[in-house]
Amino acid sequence: MKTNKEKKLLDLGKDPIGSLLIKMSLPSVVAMLVMAMYNVVDTFWIAKISPEAIAALTICFPIQILFGSIGMGTGVGAGSFASRMFGARHHFL
Repeated sequence: MKTNKEKKLLDLGKDPIGSLLIKMSLPSVVAMLVMAMYNVVDTFWIAKISPEAIAALTICFPIQILFGSIGMGTGVGAGSFASRMFGARHHFL
């Protein structure tokens, strides 16, 4: 009997690419939209405090974006590695 992990892994090889792309990219798109909305709302409320608070936020946003890009790059690299292993029929379950 196949486990849920094995079934999902086999679906990656059989499902159409378009539906897989939508299914797997949707969580990332939602996460990026939530993060963007968080930044907009955060800036709105901090603007009510003082101009210095906005200046501090302006310094912190690039650092936040840097950490996010490092995480995204790691995720893309891991996804690429997993895809190559899947294509070579090396399954790590």
